[in-house]
Amino acid sequence: MIDGLRGEFPSATEWVAGLQRPTIARESVAWALLSALGAGLILEAIVRIALMPIYPMLFPATEPHPGWLTPAVIAGVAAGVAAGAVALRAGGIAAIAVYVAYKLLTLVAALPGRTIFCERSGGAAPDLPNVVGCDYASLLYEQWPMWLALALGVVAARLFQSRAGDGNWLLRGTGAFVVIGGVLGSALGLLVTVTATGGNPNTTLLTVLFLLIDTVAAIAAGALLARSPLAGAVLVALLIAGPTLAYTLPLAVRDGLPTEPLEFTIAKWQGVLIPIISSAALFATRAYARAKGTFS
Repeated sequence: MIDGLRGEFPSATEWVAGLQRPTIARESVAWALLSALGAGLILEAIVRIALMPIYPMLFPATEPHPGWLTPAVIAGVAAGVAAGAVALRAGGIAAIAVYVAYKLLTLVAALPGRTIFCERSGGAAPDLPNVVGCDYASLLYEQWPMWLALALGVVAARLFQSRAGDGNWLLRGTGAFVVIGGVLGSALGLLVTVTATGGNPNTTLLTVLFLLIDTVAAIAAGALLARSPLAGAVLVALLIAGPTLAYTLPLAVRDGLPTEPLEFTIAKWQGVLIPIISSAALFATRAYARAKGTFS
């Protein structure tokens, strides 16, 4: 049968035979975690951008569809598959275990905010489609798409080949942005949640702090991306800033109130300025690192 297909479609079978599976460099568990998180962010951002025109056509707002099936969930599943595949190929089972531990810790960081929110809502879980409870077990259960995606990623790892090399620098740089931005952002969010006494937080101060966090994360990413081609850095910057700007820029350019307070204007434009400034920091750091280093 195979010989028959080769005879019928010689050019097609030669093309398929010439295809090579993507390769992932083997690396230590710590680097493999960064690479997995970086791969997850890259695919998640690509899926988010692709879903912007596609999702409304697949699930019109006027037609019934599962409330949990959102663009964020779909993109998160894509991220989990990519992360699981890269983690296994780059660092083996140990990297998968560390990735799971990282995700469990992020849920621990989210628990105080969930608890306080539930308490202020009368002790019941918020009436949201993806929220089932207020305890840690509920947080774990709510992440079932991610756990399923991770398992699928382990299976999909067969599509990749391991290779020797000096590291997956594009994925490492992206992963550094994820880790630093996620850890510092979670810490700031936790601090605001715990210290809030019913009043509104200073939005200008929060904007500055989130800008600093994203800038620090972008500097770390740029330093690692110095070992990656410029096209890789451009791709990472576009995927970091693109989905955010697609949502925030149209809202920011709308005419505001004639007497709009300054803090409202800052809050409206923060979603535009933060990704632009952090992307600039990424490129500046990469250029500086390459000027001081010996990267080819």
